[in-house]
Amino acid sequence: MEPVEKLLANFEHVVFVDEYDNERQYSHIRKWVDPIRIVLSGEQANNYRLAIENYSNNLSLLTGLSINVLPDLQHPYNFEIHFVPWDDIEILAKPHSPNPDWLETIVEDSSCLFIYKRNKKYEIKHAFIYVSIDEPVDEIKSCLLEEMTQALGFPNDSELINPSIFNQWDHLQELSISDEILILTLYDNRLKPGTDREIALKLARIIISELKDRRNNSKRSLMGVN
Repeated sequence: MEPVEKLLANFEHVVFVDEYDNERQYSHIRKWVDPIRIVLSGEQANNYRLAIENYSNNLSLLTGLSINVLPDLQHPYNFEIHFVPWDDIEILAKPHSPNPDWLETIVEDSSCLFIYKRNKKYEIKHAFIYVSIDEPVDEIKSCLLEEMTQALGFPNDSELINPSIFNQWDHLQELSISDEILILTLYDNRLKPGTDREIALKLARIIISELKDRRNNSKRSLMGVN
């Protein structure tokens, strides 16, 4: 496992740097506090329901959030996953994007994308994921795990983390130990939504050290230890 300082650098990179503009830095922690209620749409949605339910269960254990996949759109929801042709992603995502001018570039290089909306307290309140149905099944499943995880408050990818769901070249269908540590760190109760970056990184160093020690002592997955 990576040293604490490397894990902390990874945390800073995926939490406080924008995926599409590395010059844009975020200044506060953004995360969910409400239960997440997921709805699926698109003709192929049910083909991936089981995978999404499995991902949701794992992410729920790591974050402490209630995360459920709803049977239909008749129930209140705050997390949408849309299975659509690649050609439709840009036009469907545009009304929800905080930076619509970037969408053409983003979609050109992606087979899926996520958008989330937060309130003034830096609490994430709604998320949208658009997945291209024109990709192979394994790639769609990998995309789903990556986008569902990033929509929890991780706006950036990183090729420096390997293996990792945050590394777009790895195409994983399960979280690595490093990924678990990053998620557990963000969703530790000591890191509140709106926590200033400098303070957050000091706390993250402590949390990561504790998690790494716990992992070294137990030799087991960190799933659900928070």
